[in-house]
Amino acid sequence: MNKKLQKNYLFILAFLGLLSVNMNAQTHDQTFSDNASFQYYNIGYGNGTRSHDPTGGLTGDGAFKLVRDNNNNSNFGFNDGIDASTKKVIKIRYKNETTAPNIQIKGKSTDGTTETDLGTTIASIDSNSSDWKTLYIDMSGVAAWTNSVNNLDILVKGSVSVPASGDAVGSAFFLDEITFLNAMPADEFSEFIPNPSFEDTTEDSNYTGNLDDGTRSFVNLADAKDGVGVLKYEYSQDQTRTQYTFNAFQKEYSPSSFPIGTKLQVKMWVKTNRSEVTELSVRFNTRLNGANTNITETLTTTKTDGSWEELTFDITATAEFNQMRFWFAIEYNSGAATDFNSGDILYLDKLSSGVFPVTTAATPGTWEASGSWGGTLPDQGDSKTVDADLSINSAVVSDGPIDITTGNTLTIKAGHSLTLNSDLDIVGSLNLEAGAQLIVKGNSTGNASFVRTLPAATSDGAATGLEGWFSMTAPFSGAALNTTWADAGTNNIAISADTNKRGVAWYTESSDEFTYLLANNSNATTFEAGKGYIVKQSSAGDISFTGTINSSEDGVDVTVTKAGNGFNLLGSPYSALVNSGTFLTDTDNSGLFESSEIWVWNDDGNTYESKPSGDNFMLAPGQAFFVQVNAGGTLNFKQSNQSIGGDTFQKSSKAEIILKVNNGKTHRYAKVNYLNNSTLGYDNGYEGKVFEGIPNSFSVYTHLLENNESKKYQIQSLPSSNIESMVIPVGIDVAESSEITFTLEAKNIPSGLKVFLEDRQENTFTQLDVLNSEYKVSLTEVSNGIGRFYLHTKASALSTDNLFLNSVSIYKSDNSTLKVAGLKNGKASISVFNILGKNVLSSSFEANGVKEISLPKLAAGVYVVQLTTVEGKLNKKIILE
Repeated sequence: MNKKLQKNYLFILAFLGLLSVNMNAQTHDQTFSDNASFQYYNIGYGNGTRSHDPTGGLTGDGAFKLVRDNNNNSNFGFNDGIDASTKKVIKIRYKNETTAPNIQIKGKSTDGTTETDLGTTIASIDSNSSDWKTLYIDMSGVAAWTNSVNNLDILVKGSVSVPASGDAVGSAFFLDEITFLNAMPADEFSEFIPNPSFEDTTEDSNYTGNLDDGTRSFVNLADAKDGVGVLKYEYSQDQTRTQYTFNAFQKEYSPSSFPIGTKLQVKMWVKTNRSEVTELSVRFNTRLNGANTNITETLTTTKTDGSWEELTFDITATAEFNQMRFWFAIEYNSGAATDFNSGDILYLDKLSSGVFPVTTAATPGTWEASGSWGGTLPDQGDSKTVDADLSINSAVVSDGPIDITTGNTLTIKAGHSLTLNSDLDIVGSLNLEAGAQLIVKGNSTGNASFVRTLPAATSDGAATGLEGWFSMTAPFSGAALNTTWADAGTNNIAISADTNKRGVAWYTESSDEFTYLLANNSNATTFEAGKGYIVKQSSAGDISFTGTINSSEDGVDVTVTKAGNGFNLLGSPYSALVNSGTFLTDTDNSGLFESSEIWVWNDDGNTYESKPSGDNFMLAPGQAFFVQVNAGGTLNFKQSNQSIGGDTFQKSSKAEIILKVNNGKTHRYAKVNYLNNSTLGYDNGYEGKVFEGIPNSFSVYTHLLENNESKKYQIQSLPSSNIESMVIPVGIDVAESSEITFTLEAKNIPSGLKVFLEDRQENTFTQLDVLNSEYKVSLTEVSNGIGRFYLHTKASALSTDNLFLNSVSIYKSDNSTLKVAGLKNGKASISVFNILGKNVLSSSFEANGVKEISLPKLAAGVYVVQLTTVEGKLNKKIILE
């Protein structure tokens, strides 16, 4: 903006009382991908130069760059509150080209009354390095690191012997990531493998052995599977023999020992630059009283596109042992395509290992009965073999793998669960009853079956046309979606009146319509993992799905499109609870969402309800939901975003008002939450819009109190202070004349406050927060919009003399129409000013609730609207695009 125009604009806004600053809250966790995240930490008192390097990060994206000054006081930080009562560890990913040997953490914490100095915490860093490193700084032992840290100061500091003036010209300290964690991560150790993710370069001595044909080194990769470090093999000549890399570390189990038949396992992630597959071998070296036994397994990679894949080496111990070490190698087969050639590269990352004694259930019964397991219940870390029919009747956790053998069935009973932190091999059957839950974090092979019980349909008076429909999906991959499935067992999928369609459909984004399974089976397919569907039964009952369990460590990807209005129907691909807030705010996903909310189906009223990310709504296994995206792309359901829990009903202690409206056929609601950090405008993750992905002939909603853009909110969040000053516009959409009834539920609002519904057309106020209170009104014509009904929260009674002018809404319905809603009957006038203060429109009119005013053709920009009524003047700004 031209500085002169900007000055005039600011003067006008200040004169009209509209000048304000509304910055989106930044998070303390940053990856510095943009300048805004850099600015959040751009606070310091030293003479060092802080800047945002848009390509200086680990992956070529942004980084925080600090060039130190000569007095050793080069620093960065923030002045904001962080919850130090729970966030006890600072994780940073850095590259230090300077001579600085350490960083220092300083600052202040506060309990809301008194500030306390944090003292100084020193952490060593690698200096004069071009490598990216990851550092964890444990603040749990700092007494003052509690309550809220409202000032954090991080110094990149030298010492007397290593002054900052020794830094090479152009050298800098780069910060690619800073994250605050609840606790230190687990030690980098996986059973008998130290440093399994190759993050600690000081432990490269654990990996020994000659490599005549090339080199072995620890390097950083942007797409490393865990952290940034990987183990790299690069051949400088054609391979001539198999050479093992020896892991020098030996795990000691003495005096305990493991018997013959114990399962030994190593998993590793690999990728190559080759166009041919590769053979890799793992050798387990077990020992007992000086006796050695070597057991080797060889696997062949499958990918030749340069992407990562996981290999799992499973071996059964052939001798008793109490010591363990392992080696691995690239196999040589003398001229075979699998042999490496000069220039070929192999990367290894994220090794994991396990030793699992085997326990077998050979007697039918329950998992919890020792008799099923031969008299002794298995340990959590044992490998379990299910060699008889078993049922789980509790919350079972297993760190060892589970094998279900041929002809045998493991059933997870209703209300119970299995969390498996290892592999699952289903040769027999695995069944989940309705209400059962399952998490598998290792590899899974074979099919499982899942049942969901649907309730009887409820009538909505054709308000949505979706009576009897439910939103759901298969929580497994590959489940059939065809007429055979529709007719199977108790599925009872409905048939249309013309017999051409079945009662299952998927959402077509380009037309915002549903596509139905045809009765002739011509569009049969499979349930796509991560996609949602709607289902209708001819009679209420169970619906079952059979498919493979989604257990990939990489999660489940689903493609979304901006076609149509950007609405996409998704579905939880897991057989456990999924936190919708985590899904929405995941940095891999959040940039694609139009708003940070989902819409879930509620059969009580047959409508979709908004669940903003701030609600952390828990999605049930196989539950479907809508999102709205701003662009096409890929969303990911993280494997880690699963939990075992009970009913997904969310209890809350927050202050809220739920306004309910009934038209005699069905009901709708609008909710207002009062939260400490909310504003009067739009708060992403805390507002929820009315779902508009399908036609809806009946709805109730509110408008924002500031920066109103005429959007309809089913959920609005407002500040928890100055509640009495807020007047909330309520909108009603009905497609036909009807009598509607308002009721209200108030939860946890401040004592003494009363909630009133104002009918501005009838000049009435009705207190709705008292028992059995209601307000009935007959709408004799189609209603569509706001301007008649308002919610007030006051400690004293209200009358028509208490009307607040600032409750009048002024907004553009489009770039050519200005809408004024909530006016009392009487004379009124409107003036519109541009940023230079020039009057570009004046209009006088007789007010009657809602007034639409045609705008002249105006340039895009910010304008100020001044409304004059007998009650006074009101100024609001609008933006024309």
